[in-house]
Amino acid sequence: RLVIIIGAVLLGCAFAATTGQRTSLTEGGMAAWFESMKPHLVAELENTQLPDVEGWMQSPIGNITYQMTNIVVVTMDLGDMTATALPDTQDFQLDIKHANMKATLSWAYQDQSWPHSKDSGTADCTFTEMTLLIKEVIKRNDDLVPELIVEECVVDIGDLDLKLHGGASWLYDIMVKIFKGPVIRQIDQTMVGSLKAAVEIAVNIELSKWHRYMPMPDNMTVEDRGLSEDIAFGQHWLSFAMSGVVYPADDTDTPWPVAPGKLPYILNDHDLQVFIDMIQINSDLDAHFRAGSFHAVIPPSAAGAHGALFEVDTWAEAAPTLGKNYAGKQIQFRFDVLQAPAATLFPA
Repeated sequence: RLVIIIGAVLLGCAFAATTGQRTSLTEGGMAAWFESMKPHLVAELENTQLPDVEGWMQSPIGNITYQMTNIVVVTMDLGDMTATALPDTQDFQLDIKHANMKATLSWAYQDQSWPHSKDSGTADCTFTEMTLLIKEVIKRNDDLVPELIVEECVVDIGDLDLKLHGGASWLYDIMVKIFKGPVIRQIDQTMVGSLKAAVEIAVNIELSKWHRYMPMPDNMTVEDRGLSEDIAFGQHWLSFAMSGVVYPADDTDTPWPVAPGKLPYILNDHDLQVFIDMIQINSDLDAHFRAGSFHAVIPPSAAGAHGALFEVDTWAEAAPTLGKNYAGKQIQFRFDVLQAPAATLFPA
């Protein structure tokens, strides 16, 4: 759902610092935004190698040490996503529930008592009912564009199923029941670093498409999308404040002389809300004026059904000198706008 509000003042809303355009997302919009990035996040997690897991335990055959190495994520199924804005800390939390992951690994164990029996093999493992809690913040970087930083991750694996191959796997099946809990806890901890890196890479790939100056469709002008203030987090929403000023493509240094009005952070419960100040509309008109788009020459070849208007003889009575000196000739029209147009909005 999208609502676009154009204006300088909306009563009954929480108002922001001076800016020309504001884009806000409710928590539903935030979840939908991250949902759209699932393929990128899955691509970063799949084929990731997790840190090795090792430890010791009391088993039916005595005290043993065990290792799980070459743990590689094969497939990742991210479940349901919800987002929560945290205004007190000015960040937000992404909750992923019912996630599942499949991985392969190598295993080995050795009895610590004589005769020090040992064995090894490979395994397919399935992690189910995973919960991933990711606390994140979006910062305004030096280029005035957003950048995501993961502050904290928590991984909770609901269950682990191991299918062992090679060696005395029947014996290891017995041991899995004993040390599955400790292994799950260690995987919980070791996966945090991989998840943090994957989220930052996936999200920042998308945010890298946010350029300070965004070309407009006509390629004559650019819009300043630079963040005019830090990203704001409120009760159930986040908001990006942008300059919103439009410039000629070859002149982004000339400042816009009119200060914009204040725009609200949020208006209702729509997922995506865009607020535009008159500065954006009028700077767009001014930029196109300075870029020459309001000046036009219309030649006879463009006359179409109005060809008679381009014949000098048509104007001979109204302009005798023209008719006398250029009889039988054609003319072209040139239109010049001498001052940048300005727009004013009125309530319906």
